[in-house]
Amino acid sequence: SLSYAEYLNDPRQTKTPNDYGSFDMDRYTIFGEKKFGNMELAADLSHRTKRVEFFQFGGLSSYDTKMTQFSPRLRYVGKSGNVTNEIVTGFDFSESNRVRNSSFSLDDATQRSAAIYFRDELKISDARIAFGARHEKFKKKTVDPVPFTSNYDVSNSLNAWTLEGSYALQPQLLVYAKTGRSYRIPNVDDNFFLAKPLVPQTSNDAELGASIGSANRQLLTVKVFQHNLKNEIMFDANTFSNANLDPTKRRGIEIEASTYLTTAFKLSAMLQHVSAKFTSGPNKGNDVVLVPKNIATLRLNWLSLIHI
Repeated sequence: SLSYAEYLNDPRQTKTPNDYGSFDMDRYTIFGEKKFGNMELAADLSHRTKRVEFFQFGGLSSYDTKMTQFSPRLRYVGKSGNVTNEIVTGFDFSESNRVRNSSFSLDDATQRSAAIYFRDELKISDARIAFGARHEKFKKKTVDPVPFTSNYDVSNSLNAWTLEGSYALQPQLLVYAKTGRSYRIPNVDDNFFLAKPLVPQTSNDAELGASIGSANRQLLTVKVFQHNLKNEIMFDANTFSNANLDPTKRRGIEIEASTYLTTAFKLSAMLQHVSAKFTSGPNKGNDVVLVPKNIATLRLNWLSLIHI
């Protein structure tokens, strides 16, 4: 690798001109739905393949990843006067596999998961309240015939939920609040180069906000948020692999505005300020690296009015 002085002298130089890498990915998706009165049955089937190949440290390495996911769901919408009730329930099934071929490892890693979820949203005049929950089980297994490499076979289950509410104080003024618990399951790529799989990341979330305007014309949204995370998954440059962090907290404010320039063009902008700090462990009180304090985004969206 280059020293800092060498990088400053010529940031485009290299000591390993024969190193290279390639990345290829294909994704296929099939979607279908059928309505039966107030009910709607839908399903998504997707398949993704990815191949990575690189020459580094004098050797050629590659790994191939395949992932398949099937998600059937049922939606019901009922109306009575000024009350609307929408219920969605479904399943998520997924399987992923990664095979590595290198001089130091020939591991074959597989992950399977199955989840069930539901969400019930009730609208009464200008008020809305919603509750949802999700339960997921997953199993991870890796086999590597190369001596002194890691092999594991573990199973876990996780729960998530959300509680949301909103109220329209005026036709163009909406206030809302939501809280819940979320999680992130490390996949086979996240566990790359690890002797044992990562622990799932969990977060207790809260958000409070208000919107002024209309989504189909001009809209301004302001919100404050907080996320208390445990076992946050982040890349560790010292080990060239991912790691679980000590407990962290993210809190901040976000302002988002959008307007339609024409019927086809929509302009939107977002400003976000975030404070991300460790709340426990040897780094307690320190900032979490690689988390930008300020983010500004400007987008121009075009919607074709040509119907095919």
